[in-house]
Amino acid sequence: MGVASLSVIYASIILSSMFLPPIIIKNLGCKWTIVASMACYVAYSFGNLYPGWATLIPTSVILGTWGLPTVVRKVHLPDFKRESTGGRREQ
Repeated sequence: MGVASLSVIYASIILSSMFLPPIIIKNLGCKWTIVASMACYVAYSFGNLYPGWATLIPTSVILGTWGLPTVVRKVHLPDFKRESTGGRREQ
């Protein structure tokens, strides 16, 4: 079950990374995107408390689809803050 769960996570990351992160970040904003993504990590963790096909596969799809915007936001958040301050670095 673990290999199948991880395969579903990575397959949904591959499919969702092409289209979803810019749309999700644009609609939810930076902070709510991180909150929603972390909620998906929590859901996947809770799905592992009672491991089974009915819990792991759906939570793997949810995590793979919504988990990537967290990574995108962590990488680009400093650039976003710099643009909002007019190019100056915040201290």
